[in-house]
Amino acid sequence: MNWILEIDIALLRLLNLQWTNPFLDRFIPLFSDIDEWKIPLIFLSILIVIKERRKGILVLIGLGLTVLLSETMSTQVVKQIVGRIRPCHVHEWVRLLGYCPSSPSFTSTHATNIFAAATFLSFFFPRWRLPMLALAVLVGYSRIYRGVHYPFDVLGGAMLGIGCAWMVFILFRDFVLPRAGINLKSSCPNSTGRSYPMMGKNPEQGL
Repeated sequence: MNWILEIDIALLRLLNLQWTNPFLDRFIPLFSDIDEWKIPLIFLSILIVIKERRKGILVLIGLGLTVLLSETMSTQVVKQIVGRIRPCHVHEWVRLLGYCPSSPSFTSTHATNIFAAATFLSFFFPRWRLPMLALAVLVGYSRIYRGVHYPFDVLGGAMLGIGCAWMVFILFRDFVLPRAGINLKSSCPNSTGRSYPMMGKNPEQGL
């Protein structure tokens, strides 16, 4: 276990202390600030509903359930069990941008939620999978850059978020959408090894 902690701290030094510059100091923290993303998120939600209509409403409901599950699992379950102290409370050399929260460090809830959301949406809009993944990576990176999380906090959060997204997606794929009379199209294989076609009449219609 000690070698894992040593790698985690070495990566933190690299990302928080060495790979820094004044531009990144102003730019990267924006990805941790939810207030900066309220308008884009509202616009994206409206766009999904306009393009997909009833399907879009159900997708947004599923997205809300996904984030609720990921938030709960991170803050109320994993953080409480692990109880890891944040690096900004442990290491004097940490370069802190902003304040240092008092909540436990593992897992990063920012990372958990953004990876959960990006994964869930990518099932329905595969054309936007790479941009959403890139955004999720930047959010996770911002938590390390600001000095409030270890890299493995972010990695653990990403894995937890992806798992939560899969759970909600399977629930929607197998139970919710069929009962709503919606033909789900997805590139994800089902239990028989076959693939569902992608959402909408044309596979190129995804957002």
